[in-house]
Amino acid sequence: MTPGKDFYGPGAGYHVFAGKECSRALAKMSLSADDCTGKLDDLDGKQLKVLDDWQKRFDEKYTFMGRLA
Repeated sequence: MTPGKDFYGPGAGYHVFAGKECSRALAKMSLSADDCTGKLDDLDGKQLKVLDDWQKRFDEKYTFMGRLA
């Protein structure tokens, strides 16, 4: 995530996301560490649409390198 270090690095606005599964937080537009989970089963349709929009934005901005197991 070197291209995003100004966003995700220590003290940056989105540092809470670094190294975490943050799908829930993105869907909820939350910067709370408590929302940095992959728990999506109780999100509503609007929140899932927000998450889909984030996915598209990241796909356009960052080079895909692989998936974590």
